[in-house]
Amino acid sequence: MISYILFDLDNTLYPESSLLGAELSRRINKYAADFIGVSEEEALRLRESEKKQYGTTMRWLVQRYGLSDLHHYIESVHPANVGDFIPKDGELRVFLDSLPVPKSILTNSPASHARRVLRYLEIEDCFEHVFDLDYSSFRGKPHRETYESVLSAIDRRAPEVMFVDDVPSYLTGFRALGGMAVLVDEEGTKELDDPEIRVVRHVGEIVELLRSA
Repeated sequence: MISYILFDLDNTLYPESSLLGAELSRRINKYAADFIGVSEEEALRLRESEKKQYGTTMRWLVQRYGLSDLHHYIESVHPANVGDFIPKDGELRVFLDSLPVPKSILTNSPASHARRVLRYLEIEDCFEHVFDLDYSSFRGKPHRETYESVLSAIDRRAPEVMFVDDVPSYLTGFRALGGMAVLVDEEGTKELDDPEIRVVRHVGEIVELLRSA
């Protein structure tokens, strides 16, 4: 029985079609291109080809190219003006308040960005914890140690937890521990290797999955 829900933040609690995801990607790619001295097109190609090995662009830059000023990277790629990119959703809080189990955020973003977005959406107090990139010592999803540490912090076993994210590989990592994984796929175009991962177009649709879990 599901007794806890972990939510990703970006492109999960707000639509992927909003402009914030694209702005984050643009900033990350520009930072990577400038840091390693290649074109933005080449940086994108390298990021895509090595994503599975490193998990995040930041970890890729750290291990592959020696990035050391992590806070500069974090501040550079996360815009302060999130309200310029995310649409308000009056139903989001209603949905979150209706869920009968406690909830937390598990994100590969820094806490400053996560709380900025949560405050803008007026849902910060809906969550017990924000497990950010710093919490996981900059390892983040999909590393097994990140999931195990979060499960310990919320005092749950993986089969008791539903994890909702927009990145298939992050969900596969959680499924490997025996947890319930739900992919938010707004356009219905993402490929899945694990048939046990459930798929919804909008985060609000997890209500039906929770009832049947």
